[in-house]
Amino acid sequence: SRVDGKDRKHSARRQAPAQEWLLGDLARLDALNLHPGFDLALAAGNVIPLLAPGTGPAVVGHLATTLRPGGLLVTGMGLDAAHLPLPEPPMTINEFDDWCARAGLTLRQRYATWSGDPYEDGCGYAVSVHSRPTA
Repeated sequence: SRVDGKDRKHSARRQAPAQEWLLGDLARLDALNLHPGFDLALAAGNVIPLLAPGTGPAVVGHLATTLRPGGLLVTGMGLDAAHLPLPEPPMTINEFDDWCARAGLTLRQRYATWSGDPYEDGCGYAVSVHSRPTA
């Protein structure tokens, strides 16, 4: 059976009731009225390639604006059909890096796995660490 966002939010609250949980559309993250100052924004589990078509640059821009200077955007995503639940990737890693650059973020590190294996061009998966400038 399909679980909608509301059910996931309630499940998350049961698992970690002391945490603040917000449910919203990443393409409309500004509607949550988050104040800048977060140390980290994490988008794991193919969040970026599974965004609604055409929303990637806006989502990355919204995530960037929530970060404090020096804050990090950490993403993990498949770059090919073997690592995605899609027949082909909707964007390239270079396009993603361009979205980040336009949002004022700088690539700091990139790995091929969450364990920190070295990334090489053509890898099917990328864990990327971008940061917001400190000045």
